[in-house]
Amino acid sequence: MPADDLELDHDRFQPVALGLGFLIPGLGHAFMGYTARGACIFTSVAGLFVGGLAIAGIDAVDSSLAVHNFATGLYAKATGQQHKPIQVQDGDAVWFLGTMFVGPAAFAVDYAHQFQFKVNDNGVLRSAKPTEARDADGKPVPGIAPNVRALGRSGEIGTLCCTLAGMVNLIALIDVAYSRRRRPGAAASTDSSQPAAPAATNGGAA
Repeated sequence: MPADDLELDHDRFQPVALGLGFLIPGLGHAFMGYTARGACIFTSVAGLFVGGLAIAGIDAVDSSLAVHNFATGLYAKATGQQHKPIQVQDGDAVWFLGTMFVGPAAFAVDYAHQFQFKVNDNGVLRSAKPTEARDADGKPVPGIAPNVRALGRSGEIGTLCCTLAGMVNLIALIDVAYSRRRRPGAAASTDSSQPAAPAATNGGAA
């Protein structure tokens, strides 16, 4: 077997594993052969993220559309179109910078929060008051609020849990980006490169 096939990629960048790890936490490690580690990462990240949502509700993930406005602004600049950012009254954009490393799930929850739970008050998105509902256009009308913003410790702890979930996955992404691909029998092949011990002979000196 060629020597190159026996070498582990100690410093090789793994873009596929990195992308898979961002799509689903732990999937990149499973792709590289570290199934148990990938399962632990998925359980940790998903547990923190879902736990944060359970504690503070959907308010635990609130980007204030900072990422959305930034991306649409770049697109408008590239295409030469005019860009008018969406105004948001409340949110935690700084905390979302950590939460977003959870992956598409974080962006999906944030999108639903902004456009399915908040009300559009004269062009400004804000959390609904307890006595406000959303009409078909998202404008506030009398009724029961689709979501009441979490306040106090519950809101802080929920947001912190979601941000920690993103930070844990960020560490996992850095780890898997430069992971060594496991090759079956690589260790055994490496040991076989050592000189073989002399075979024992039957019989001794006469």
